[in-house]
Amino acid sequence: MKKSVQHPKAFNIEMLEPRLLLSANPIVESFQEIMPKAGIPETVVNVDEALDAYKNLENKTASKLVQELARYHAKKQDQQPICIQSDFFDLEKNGHENQSKLDFSDISEDLTFILDKDGSMSVSSIAVSILDDGTISFSNNDTVSHYSIENVDSITGGQGQNTFLLDENTTFNGLIESHLGEDDALFILNGDNIWQIDGLNSGQVGDILFSGVEHLIGGGNNQDTFVFSEEGHISGSIDGGWGGFDTLEIEGAFDTIEFTAFSSDAGTVTRDNQTIFYSGLEPIYDNTDSTNRIIGLSNNDDTDARLTSSGNSFTLSGSTFESITFVKPSESLHIQGLSGTDTITLESLDLGDTALIIDAENIILPTGKEITTSANIQFNALNKDDTTIETADDIIDRTANISIAGNIHTEQNLSLIANTTRDINISITDASNLSLSAISDAIIDIQSANITASDIQISAATDGSILAKNSLGAAKNEFTNNAQVIIENNTIAANLLDIKALRDTDYDVSGRDAYNHIIGDTQSWINQSTITTTSDISILAKDESSFKANSSEMIFDLSLFTSPVIIETASARNYLSGNVTSGLTDTNITLTGEHALSVVAEKALQVSATAATNHLTSSSILPSDYSISLDGTYSSNVLLGHVKAFVETSDISAGTSNITIQAKEVSAIDSRTTIAATSDINPLTLNGYSATIGTSIAFNALGWDPGNAALAAIDTLLNTTFASQDPMDVQAYILDSKVSAANIDMDSSLETKLNATVSNTSKTTSSALFGASGMSSSGILSSNMLSTNVKTYIDNTSDAQTIQVAGTIDLSADDNAQIYANSKIVSSAIITNDGGVSILNDTIAEVISADFETTDGTQSIDFGNRIRLSDDYENGGNKGSVYIYMGTVATLNLNEQDYSNKDLWKEVKATQILPEGNNLTDSNSVALGGMVVRNDIRNKVATYINNTQLAAGTVNLAAREVARIHAIADSTAESSGGSAFGSGQSLAVNGVIATNLILSQANAYITNSNITTTGDLKIDAQNTSTIDAINTSVTTTGDTGVGVSLAFNIIGWESQNVLFNTIDALIGTSIGNAQPDEVKAYILDTELDITGNLSLSAISQAQLTASVSNASTSAASALMNASGIAVSGILAS
Repeated sequence: MKKSVQHPKAFNIEMLEPRLLLSANPIVESFQEIMPKAGIPETVVNVDEALDAYKNLENKTASKLVQELARYHAKKQDQQPICIQSDFFDLEKNGHENQSKLDFSDISEDLTFILDKDGSMSVSSIAVSILDDGTISFSNNDTVSHYSIENVDSITGGQGQNTFLLDENTTFNGLIESHLGEDDALFILNGDNIWQIDGLNSGQVGDILFSGVEHLIGGGNNQDTFVFSEEGHISGSIDGGWGGFDTLEIEGAFDTIEFTAFSSDAGTVTRDNQTIFYSGLEPIYDNTDSTNRIIGLSNNDDTDARLTSSGNSFTLSGSTFESITFVKPSESLHIQGLSGTDTITLESLDLGDTALIIDAENIILPTGKEITTSANIQFNALNKDDTTIETADDIIDRTANISIAGNIHTEQNLSLIANTTRDINISITDASNLSLSAISDAIIDIQSANITASDIQISAATDGSILAKNSLGAAKNEFTNNAQVIIENNTIAANLLDIKALRDTDYDVSGRDAYNHIIGDTQSWINQSTITTTSDISILAKDESSFKANSSEMIFDLSLFTSPVIIETASARNYLSGNVTSGLTDTNITLTGEHALSVVAEKALQVSATAATNHLTSSSILPSDYSISLDGTYSSNVLLGHVKAFVETSDISAGTSNITIQAKEVSAIDSRTTIAATSDINPLTLNGYSATIGTSIAFNALGWDPGNAALAAIDTLLNTTFASQDPMDVQAYILDSKVSAANIDMDSSLETKLNATVSNTSKTTSSALFGASGMSSSGILSSNMLSTNVKTYIDNTSDAQTIQVAGTIDLSADDNAQIYANSKIVSSAIITNDGGVSILNDTIAEVISADFETTDGTQSIDFGNRIRLSDDYENGGNKGSVYIYMGTVATLNLNEQDYSNKDLWKEVKATQILPEGNNLTDSNSVALGGMVVRNDIRNKVATYINNTQLAAGTVNLAAREVARIHAIADSTAESSGGSAFGSGQSLAVNGVIATNLILSQANAYITNSNITTTGDLKIDAQNTSTIDAINTSVTTTGDTGVGVSLAFNIIGWESQNVLFNTIDALIGTSIGNAQPDEVKAYILDTELDITGNLSLSAISQAQLTASVSNASTSAASALMNASGIAVSGILAS
């Protein structure tokens, strides 16, 4: 029978807030008072759901709900009483108690068991209160069963959720068993405790054995130690409670131990396939004998993580995650930074046979620290946009950095990888400006280190995509982007050494003013170091970035705008500045065996700037004083920076290995603008006025910094000094160095492809009863400006150094650039003002009989068949007219014929019965077309040996200028107007200039040296470039037509403005200064000991073409005072 027990101290059963609710569904809670720092609003939370979420790593609410009871008791603050209530049910059933056991297994409700220091236990599913003095009790004794536990050694919980609470100073020597329950919790307020978990949800704490309990919770502000044996596991969670110094210890042997942190005191530990969830802990001690250990930091910014060791004991600590002390694993140790921007600093580590892997955005090995292992070492500094960024405010700087100042020794491989990846895609659709900017760097810096390994791989790379799009306004990408490997003052011994710096990011910008402004270097550089290898050494710097700037096509309905209308320039620009460098300075290299030393720098950009068409339309009649200004289109690409591969002030002993030193510029650069300005004025408009003006500029500048874009256009035309020349160096060289090798291959090459293309169509069609006028003006500039130094050389600035080559040494410098400037311009003004005659003519044309329409497509036609042209026919002939076929039987596509071909077609005169050209009032028509197509190319190509002692089998030097340069212009200007009485104006003026300015050198030579060969010595200099200036011009007018076409190539004369060039070409004046092109092959002040043949060759066979065609036509007609003039001028030089 139930023993009589003393009731707890009296308490207040008044229901006071805040309160915890225990119902048939587990605990629910209002947090505001007992969790004031948690920032949780006053809402009811279901603990079952919270526990599930906790187990799913989503939050840790579950254990905190129970934990707060202990926190309240431990802190003993002056808070109002807490009452916990629930539904009542009768516990007074037989069989719940015998002499040593209390059994509640037949109860399906959730139960709370309170064991107090007086040796009694209260059981119920109703309210529990914590009084001001910290006493725990139920709020209503009428629904509570009370038991003495003095002689009880076993308590069995019910079938629901069982919560066991042991009050402070409570003792119980026995078993708490809860296998039938779900999410059961054992909560002990008693001081410091050691929890020994040695089975599934089972173990011992003090004198208490427990079994079937999923959650273990310690008291607040004390010291709880949770110890897991190899077989021990808790399927729920452990919680050390508030404050204190609570620890987790893990024992046993496992294949893989993995740690993940949620915060500074919470996370998970996974032992093979079993996961322990913890919170409220301070240090973790992993004493397991594990094969692999993986430790993850938190998903926040972990800025002060540090890995230290003492013997076989390692500790990973930091302010944002739980400190973990562990035994060195037998195979691998992997530290993961996870999300956020993390920094991991490594102290000295003796890893024995254990591999080390570090993943973090920043990895540091400080001066004086050393890592030793016989296994692989891998550092991965990876910084990337985890998801696509779609708003500018979310863009942050990203840098991946590895800094090595200590020593690294491994018998296996060393891998150092720094990579930054971008994923940005932002689009807006308003007239505001969109500007994106950030830093994207990948840097590996190795300073004053001693490194030994088998294979060493070092790579710094940036990649990804960045897109900015603005449908109406301006858009800009402004990024700093560096990929650099810097190795300075180091000693490195390896089998193989592979060093790479790579840039491969795609930049795409689109807007009315679209602008990419990107700066940054690609660099692989070794300085003041000693390197010994038994296999290949590769040093590479390569930039494969792509850049697109696009100003998309837009259509403007003028009737929607109030005059005057100004349509600003559509522009697309790329400004790219950065060096690509790969080299050795003050470095000693010893390379044994038949292997290779490769030093390569390559720039392979894809660059495109496109400013697309503007269309002008009018959906209604415009007022007579309507004014329109169209600024035109503009596209440009500016590239600055050198490409260099070098060995400088170094000593290279390659023995039987080969050496390659190569610098390459192979970018593709395209600048395009198109503008089609059209205006159609309603035929019934009185005094209609129509004006279209289009100006298009497209240029590329390599080795020039034009600064302001408008001034760049003036520079291109007049060669003024607004632009500063900063030649692009493409160089492969050995300077002040001693080198020995089996073979040496040195090459610098310029293989850039440049294209500047402009197409401009400006057309006015105006018809009115009286007083119509029109103007159409188009200007074009299409230009490439290129300034480069392409050099391959061996030189010494003081004492001559020795180059020894058992086989062949090849030095070559090549200019294989392809440069195109293309332009097409059509400028047309057709004005009629005939009191309605043109309308009558249209009507007459409609009633003239015809056998076919052009819209009938392919037909079989015979001599005499009549074909009516559609009103929008564009392939030749007068729109709307009827033409008679004059040929033999044929099958023709009538929509593709040139009806102006008088060999086959004759216009029916009835369709011109009324003379449209005889306008009743003045109809002024002006068509102006101006075009400049210009390439300014200043290249120096040189291969030489100076002040050097060279001994080799065969020596070959070659400097080759094989560029292809084209300036192509195609222009048409047409004007029709005037009046029937000889007044009014019809003027067509067309001026076109196509020119190439070439200043070049191609020299190969040896000076001040001593050359010994067992084979041949060959020196070859060539200029076999192809240079074209092609100009096609057509000018047509009803009154005055002027056509001037100029096409000339200028080679070997200093640059001057285009107009002076023209005068020079016409009359042979000497305004310009001679600067002759050079093609030289020579040997000067050099001692030769040549066993084989000696060959020197200098060839200049450049192919120059200047081609012009020009036609000017004037056809005047009027009832009286008709006159006309046509003038043509041609220059080809």
